Amino acid sequence: MAELALAIVPIFLSAVKGFSILREKTHVLRHYHKEIKRLRDKVEVQSRNFSGEVHQLIIDTLDDHTAQSLINDDEHKYWKSQDLDAALKRHLGARYPEFAQTMEEVRIVLNQVQTRLSVFAPPDVSSPLFRATKDRFRLLFKKEEYKEDIATIKEWIKELKRIRKLAHRLRSSSTLGAGSARTLEENRTVSEVGYEPDLAAVKQYRTVQRLSSKLQSLAQQWRCSHASHSHHVSRLFVGASSQQSAVLWLLETSGRQGNATIRNRLFFSVISQQMGLLTPESIEQMSFDEPDQTYQPSAKRQRVSMQEHVPAPANAGSGADDTQNLCRRLEACVASSRARSVHHFDPQIRERFQFEAKDMGAWSDCEVSSAAELFYHPVDEVLNQERVKLAIALVRYALANHSTAAWPQGCVLEGISFLKKPNTELDVSAVLDSLNLQVELGGSRNIEMDLSEGSVVSEDELQFTYGIQNRILYRLGVALLSIGLWTRVNWRDIAAVRRKAAALDSLGKEYRETVKRLIWGNFDVEEVTNLGDERLQAEILRTVIGPLQKRAEPRRQRRTGGGGTQDRWPGHETPRWHGEPTFSFPVR
Repeated sequence: MAELALAIVPIFLSAVKGFSILREKTHVLRHYHKEIKRLRDKVEVQSRNFSGEVHQLIIDTLDDHTAQSLINDDEHKYWKSQDLDAALKRHLGARYPEFAQTMEEVRIVLNQVQTRLSVFAPPDVSSPLFRATKDRFRLLFKKEEYKEDIATIKEWIKELKRIRKLAHRLRSSSTLGAGSARTLEENRTVSEVGYEPDLAAVKQYRTVQRLSSKLQSLAQQWRCSHASHSHHVSRLFVGASSQQSAVLWLLETSGRQGNATIRNRLFFSVISQQMGLLTPESIEQMSFDEPDQTYQPSAKRQRVSMQEHVPAPANAGSGADDTQNLCRRLEACVASSRARSVHHFDPQIRERFQFEAKDMGAWSDCEVSSAAELFYHPVDEVLNQERVKLAIALVRYALANHSTAAWPQGCVLEGISFLKKPNTELDVSAVLDSLNLQVELGGSRNIEMDLSEGSVVSEDELQFTYGIQNRILYRLGVALLSIGLWTRVNWRDIAAVRRKAAALDSLGKEYRETVKRLIWGNFDVEEVTNLGDERLQAEILRTVIGPLQKRAEPRRQRRTGGGGTQDRWPGHETPRWHGEPTFSFPVR
């Protein structure tokens, strides 16, 4: 009996399956007009979805007036214009080939299924029995193919939507503070690589990188015959200069005099550059006043000269090779009663770097401290707004200096310093103006400051074990986490870092999301590992610096008193308790 049951069950199941198929086929034959209408409605819906995605892309790409004209008129001349194609290429960037392929696939499949459904007679038109029967059996055997075509159209439209949204996010990241949308003619003037207005910010970061790298190159070739100079330290102030094409540079020398170490701030200058002006031939023909000596650190065609004749110091050692002594030149430049400058020529990259002496001003008697030492001050001494501004400064420092030897390889806050007058109260505004990166002169590079906390985590371990795509952004996120908690966080303890980031609430939700974005590397770009990629930098401007700047802005409240309406800063009458997540700021 068991064998008989096992033999009957498959036959029974096959019969049930066959009956279900037969019932479905019979339903198609009986309700032929309804099935055709349902298929045509589905195709029409997908056609409208496709048109909607195209129209939304046009709105994202063009100005409102032009986009509205194209949407309202399918026969508009701009639909076939090369200007429209060029504008789409600029808007989509590297995703334009994907977009073009997706558009072509949707058109092909959509036209194909519409053509195949057009052979069926309309439901309100009576047709001969022969044609009606033929249409019924055609639908009976082709219905599944039509459904597959409709499903294919859905998938391609989803892909088109993904491309459009990604392009919109990237475009938004580059248009913080931008005005109204551009016309087609204005779109033609925008660079394909960069974005407005953040293109200027990204360009400034590239300029700072070149200046910092050149300073490091000069530092590695540094030679000094000054008997009292045993150590040279270069400090790079990125945010202290308002000039977009210049950075501030402070040269410190130290040596021993008896049992004491004497530190001297030898030279304080603004570094600027000129590009595309120099060739090896033009340098030989430049009409500078003949210097008494020329600085030529290597066999490469580089030299440093001064614009005026400077006599050698009288106390120079007889055995010293002053042609290699740039320190003496800088001393003479500072000691001169007239404005002086030193030029460094690099004809191989067609650049001239100018070092202009500046007055040390209030920084002449300041002490150097690590940014991590800020945590020694109670959190109540620092405004929430000032902490956020410090975080913004660190992010901008990273964008401008991540590829230079000056950028710290360990704890970010340990590798960044600030200047502070001794025996004075903490002034965060002065700290922000004096943040600097340290570069050792003479071939050595900046040394990691937190080696005692354990061995360095390798790039492979960070990426494949912990899923960290960008080590620089991760350590930058830890620095911002430390500012939020106002205590130093060990960046090597990745599990603890992520727990603390998820629970951070001292500076609000936006700050917490920014910290998490940096630590996890969650940015809507294809390439997250390369911080030099302009699209990643633009995305950081949009999703990190933008929200932080908004958070750093004080919020005014209005109140009406007996004398009318007056402005009141939050926190005038209500104290801010320790650890309280609030937007209230005490007034100094």
